[in-house]
Amino acid sequence: MARRMVAWVLRAKKKPRDIFLATATHAHHDHTEGLKVLQELTGCRVALHKQARRLGARRDPEHHLLGRLRERISAFLAIRANDTREPRWAFDVTDWLADGNRLPGGWQVLYTPGHSPDSICLHHARGKVLLAGDTLVSCDGELQLNPFRADEEVMDLNINRLESLRVEMVYPGHGRPRFGQQRFRRALHRQARSAVQRRLRAFFVSAS
Repeated sequence: MARRMVAWVLRAKKKPRDIFLATATHAHHDHTEGLKVLQELTGCRVALHKQARRLGARRDPEHHLLGRLRERISAFLAIRANDTREPRWAFDVTDWLADGNRLPGGWQVLYTPGHSPDSICLHHARGKVLLAGDTLVSCDGELQLNPFRADEEVMDLNINRLESLRVEMVYPGHGRPRFGQQRFRRALHRQARSAVQRRLRAFFVSAS
């Protein structure tokens, strides 16, 4: 994908170094593995949310047994070596993002943890576009909040924030783009109903 991006720039009569900044919506490996090659080809800066600093270069421990095993071994070796340095990335992270930061081209960083502690969306208010990362996914022709969540309650808190956005185009991290404010709101309302149901169940369980 990194090489395809560079080829597209060349076809547009521009130079690879015109790609001067790259980011990812979170640090899971399926969203970051192209950054090393892209940085090598273009010399671009790479920006991640500051919460990714705590995660280091973990490779999707929520979903991959091998990733969890690798993480535990690395942590054990670091303790044995009394190594307190930050984990190293395969690429050079030059910028750490925070909620509300503005990026070139009119994009704003929205901190939306839940799928992972460092998840963000990128919103273009004028274009009414949302780059949703893995906060939203497209499945079976519908848009929905990602069912794979590291923190269910935190994900629920994102609903009000996302509802306040004017969004006509959603580009999820997985699945096809989806268009229309109504489809966007419908995905959020489905999640809101399930959140209420979870809270009611938790209340009755604690009451009993």
